Amino acid sequence: MRVRPIILSGTDGGGLWPLARGQAPSHLQPIFGDRSPLQEAARSLASADLFGPPIVVAQAQHRFLAAQQLADIGVTPEAIILEPASRGALAATAFALAWQETVEPEAIVLIAPGDQAVRKADAGAFRRAVSAALPLAAASDIVTFAAPARPWLKHRRAYADGLVDAGWLLAKASKLQALIDAVSPELGACARRAVAQARADLDFLRLDAATTASAPEIDFQRLLDAAQDGLNIQAIDFTPVLARDWPELHAARRDAQDADGNIAEGDAILLESANCYVRSPDRLTTLSGVQDLAVIVTDDAILVANMKAPGAARMLSARLAQTNRPEANAHPMEHRPWGQFKRLAAGDRYQVKRITVKPGGATSLQKHHHRAEHWVVVAGTAEVTVGAETRLLMENEAAYLPLGAAHRLANPGKIPVELIEVQSGAYLGEDDIMRLDDPYQRDA
Repeated sequence: MRVRPIILSGTDGGGLWPLARGQAPSHLQPIFGDRSPLQEAARSLASADLFGPPIVVAQAQHRFLAAQQLADIGVTPEAIILEPASRGALAATAFALAWQETVEPEAIVLIAPGDQAVRKADAGAFRRAVSAALPLAAASDIVTFAAPARPWLKHRRAYADGLVDAGWLLAKASKLQALIDAVSPELGACARRAVAQARADLDFLRLDAATTASAPEIDFQRLLDAAQDGLNIQAIDFTPVLARDWPELHAARRDAQDADGNIAEGDAILLESANCYVRSPDRLTTLSGVQDLAVIVTDDAILVANMKAPGAARMLSARLAQTNRPEANAHPMEHRPWGQFKRLAAGDRYQVKRITVKPGGATSLQKHHHRAEHWVVVAGTAEVTVGAETRLLMENEAAYLPLGAAHRLANPGKIPVELIEVQSGAYLGEDDIMRLDDPYQRDA
């Protein structure tokens, strides 16, 4: 009997700002070395004898990055279900269960948050806990796994046992589906309609936007409250790593702390400092004689926050959103299905980017109404189309793309292509793109 994981790769609460933002949520950021929480969650569910391929629920705007990250660790999902916009964890669960109902309604599923990781050292204990709980789930119990961490599950037995829910739910899909129908018949019906009206989009299943917009936003806690006596809490002897807040992440990563309780990532030097979390990948950051600080440095923002005041980054992110600051949502690094680009500089009528195209990747054939572009290849070999001409550009070679010219950038080689793009014109927004032909069939 294999378990079908359902990974909820949803919204971002702002707790890891400025690293994570609306366009670059925390569960897709390289928080664990070069791996994201989504990758760590998928890795912990990759035991072929226990788990089948996962169902992933993701927001449509993050679909290509989520798919690439799974491919990078060798995970091929059973389905990636796309929400046009998040309606919360319970709605995401309902969408996945509605899809599972059409395939194998009596399968045992494991609901897994995409922002929660199991340390590699704890993977064996996690799998043993799931295996031991399978008979309970088969008998129609709803099983949650609890660790002595912090209150999350508001349930009398959790308090009585001094345990805390870790975020996973193991049960028959039909059992959870019936429970959602009991909590909110409207949500259950909406999820089924959204799946019935969904359409294939490359390797994704895109839910109907109008239908999902009508899904009620209900706190996931309602599902657990409704379970009552059918909820079985199984103890685990480890604490998962939750990527939701800098102080929380610091506390969970004790293996990364030095003798003074500091975590220093990137180019950071700390003197006579204690209990600090410093992340500064691209520039030297120094601390001296301080304690209990989170110092997070990105290209366009710096966070300095008291580690003893959880939620500081979340509150700052919300304040930025209220004042319409682009740093609340936009990220200097933007991902595309063909690769990524990073903004290096901008001014009146110009912008400079560093563009990376992965092997085999290609942009859409496109043109711009308000800007011209210059491309200079700095690594790899690029295939460049401008108008009716297509040619190869080697390192240190350049191309000019006049305003209004149809153009495409592709990588026919085996290594990433990197180039510097200089844009000039009256308007430089990303929405000044007219796609003439797109290998990724993007309409959103």
